[in-house]
Amino acid sequence: MRKNRLLRPSRPSRPFNGLRYLRFLLLLVVIAGLYGYLRDLKSPEIKVSPASGLLSARQPLTLSLLDSGSGLKSLRVIARQNGQETILTQQEFSGEKRREVVLKFEETGLSDGRVEFTVEVRDQALFPWGNGNRTQQNLTLTLDRQPPQIERISALTPVWQGGAATIVYKVSEETGRSGVEADGLFFAGYRQADGRYLCIVPFPVDANPATYAPKLLAVDLAGNETRVSPGLRLLARKFPQAKINVSDAFIAGKTEEFQALVPGGSGIDLFLKVNRDIRAENRKTLLELAAQSSATPLWSAPMLRMPRAKTTGAYAEARDYFYSGRRIDHQTHLGTDLASVAQAPILAANPGKVIFAGYFGLYGGCVILDHGLGVQTLYGHMSNLGVQVGQSVIRGEEIGRSGNTGMSGGDHLHFEVLVGGVSVRPEDWMEEKWMATYILDPMQK
Repeated sequence: MRKNRLLRPSRPSRPFNGLRYLRFLLLLVVIAGLYGYLRDLKSPEIKVSPASGLLSARQPLTLSLLDSGSGLKSLRVIARQNGQETILTQQEFSGEKRREVVLKFEETGLSDGRVEFTVEVRDQALFPWGNGNRTQQNLTLTLDRQPPQIERISALTPVWQGGAATIVYKVSEETGRSGVEADGLFFAGYRQADGRYLCIVPFPVDANPATYAPKLLAVDLAGNETRVSPGLRLLARKFPQAKINVSDAFIAGKTEEFQALVPGGSGIDLFLKVNRDIRAENRKTLLELAAQSSATPLWSAPMLRMPRAKTTGAYAEARDYFYSGRRIDHQTHLGTDLASVAQAPILAANPGKVIFAGYFGLYGGCVILDHGLGVQTLYGHMSNLGVQVGQSVIRGEEIGRSGNTGMSGGDHLHFEVLVGGVSVRPEDWMEEKWMATYILDPMQK
């Protein structure tokens, strides 16, 4: 006879074991505690700038702090000098991951000279013993807050608008940068073997004589700077004006060439795009090319003028452009146009080095020579280029042939003299007396 399973007696339930439960909870607490205590064992990071060298008001000590784990907790910076210890800063943080701290030295009591620094950073970690992970960095830097002294050697010199002059000076210490600043432009001073600096300073044609105020600048290796007068007496000068009619025939003849500069452009809009925008781009490039100049002069004579050439376009000519009787543009012609015969030989105006040879926007086929001390010459609208970048040339050496490329209405040479990338009056540089008085003689003093 089969037994009825429903009549079987059930097993008694196991009694609640509180001790086992408490042990389990305690194990969880221990694991969690160990995790919290050990989860961040990585020390914070410190990046110091400058890590070596000099400090000044313009070049302070910058600390970049990083902790990707529990976050930053504290910072302490100690300076030691002449046997004395100074706490420069002591800061507490609230767990941020990054922080940049800039330390200046105006009111720290530190004197100029060698300073030893200790930088200590802690994070929010519980390890070890609740104090957080610690990083310490030691470094030695030199504090220099004294600006350099400038001694101007050259005499007070008159400079007419569109002209230039050499100034000569000395600086009491090594410089990171020196030269003349004016209206956002910078004209470098070049240190010579005898310790003097030579700087050729232009007076741009577009500068306002009433407000143009060049300053001779010297910045030492610590970033301290001094500004003094460069000793220039600025004189205004008037320039010619011209009216230029832009014809449909001219635009049609240049369309294919200009479309390489402005794809898709056509008609008068294409002309204006080249005459305005490409012109501005070219001038910007000339300022950049000035940085490639030699620190020593490569010439000792006036610029050579294109032989048997007639002047067909004056320097700094204020040109109004008209189309169908309507004034459409105004530009200043920066350079002198010279014409003789078609495809005439173009000669280097002075010894130099080729820093550009190719097609150059508004100027078409173009060669640019560097003659040192920021002085460069530009040869534009050429039909043929006979030199390459990096090549050295002598005065009178043929560098190509004249042409009608770029913004040109006929075969001629567009000739420019540039100082620090700024166009100056070429005729001055072709005159022996002017060159001696304003450029070469001051270099010998």
